[in-house]
Amino acid sequence: MRSLPRTLNACGALAATVLLTGLSAGAAHALPASDGVLVAHAAPRAGVNMFAQPTVPTTGLGASGSTTVNMTTGDGSSAVPGASGDVLTFTAPAGVQITDVFCGSGTTKTIAPDGSSATCNSTAGGNWDVGRSISYTVSPNAATGTLTGGASLTQASTGTSTGTWAVNVALNQLTQPSVPTTNLGSSGSTTVNLTGPGGSGSVPAQTGDVLTFNAPPGVQITDITCGDNKQIAPDGSWATCTSTGTNGWNVARSISYTVSPNAGGPTLTAPASLLRNGAFIANGTWSVNTNGTTINTVPIADPAVAGGTLAAAVGTGYLVHRRRKADSAS
Repeated sequence: MRSLPRTLNACGALAATVLLTGLSAGAAHALPASDGVLVAHAAPRAGVNMFAQPTVPTTGLGASGSTTVNMTTGDGSSAVPGASGDVLTFTAPAGVQITDVFCGSGTTKTIAPDGSSATCNSTAGGNWDVGRSISYTVSPNAATGTLTGGASLTQASTGTSTGTWAVNVALNQLTQPSVPTTNLGSSGSTTVNLTGPGGSGSVPAQTGDVLTFNAPPGVQITDITCGDNKQIAPDGSWATCTSTGTNGWNVARSISYTVSPNAGGPTLTAPASLLRNGAFIANGTWSVNTNGTTINTVPIADPAVAGGTLAAAVGTGYLVHRRRKADSAS
């Protein structure tokens, strides 16, 4: 606390000139002294620091990522003055595990064994770095959407300032760059890509992951590129790739197939998925275009013969007229 210079106004009254600068520790209060001099002092106030996340990342289920969280003074740009004993804490969103955090020099870092939190304890004082990176992994069982965690800085001088950080979580994608056209009774192949959300990046693998492709109706899968344990159903109705390691899944995957002569059309579609620890972490579909048309047979009363039917199949180029007579066969 220090006395401020006294000045006389035009009426000879005592006034005080008070310069309230650099009082970042708290609010300034002016109190009259016994000799008429105003004095200023700072009272501690919590919440003068700010947390901001420039960009919220999008990360697929079961994948890893990183983000930056800025910590500044109330002006949104200046570094926060630190002191020994300050504690900076980040708590992970539900379904997200923190794997690393940048703390800076003069600090000690602690990450919870389950990744639920990370702390930086200041041991030397000095300004805190503005930008702070957080690395994390998203659980395969996490909810999709925006998941929010917490941030806090506890200082003896200002109390505790709090904020948040977040991760957008989405399913990984199985997409088909182009849909092939294959004639009925013929064979073909197509490519299906396995990527992160938005079609970017590869998907990390874990031992036991199961990638499954079901065959569209009237289509039989004959082969698939796996690079790992491959299984194809005897009737070609499905094919799976089971991961035996932790290398990332290849993005592109080729599927060979045969279209039945009796398959419909014009577009036949089936689901595809990636399963990890009992949870779906990727979903999608793949399709085959054919020169066939789905046949709908509708019974129609035959006015000529009691109990007769007329079946019409349009699209495959034929008309079947079957007549049954009551008393004789013809």
